[in-house]
Amino acid sequence: LWYTSGSEAGTSMFADIREEDSNGNNYGSNPYIYFNTEDYFYFRAHDGDAYRLFMTDGKQMIMDLDVHSSDVYISGTPVMFDGEFYMSLRTQPTGYELWKSDGTSEGTVMVHEFRSGTSSGSPHNLMVVNNNLLFMLAYSGNYSNLFAYAVEDYEI
Repeated sequence: LWYTSGSEAGTSMFADIREEDSNGNNYGSNPYIYFNTEDYFYFRAHDGDAYRLFMTDGKQMIMDLDVHSSDVYISGTPVMFDGEFYMSLRTQPTGYELWKSDGTSEGTVMVHEFRSGTSSGSPHNLMVVNNNLLFMLAYSGNYSNLFAYAVEDYEI
């Protein structure tokens, strides 16, 4: 992961997330920045073993978010809602389901499993409207349904 001021002299490595393997190969971490808040930005990168979620303040790495799976993937763009970020996240045991995080490993949890096992509810098009998290869920065929999640009364 690199940062730059826009000039060659002002460009340097911020974090070496995926170091060389035992054979001297460096395949890179392939970081992908998902979004930022006022204080942090969140991204996915490969650490040599698996894709992980990371958080940083731009000065230091703050958190490698463990989501209880060897590989994680986020579909679409996560959104901030009620002080936490919500995302459609895929783990090997669950497939794509709705997850939230407060930026800590302990606070990164699945909100709801819409389809048990690896079948995936595939929440997508997450957005916040009138203090409700709205998202679509994929159903069999080409159909999607709109769902709303409100923190106060946990309606799904």
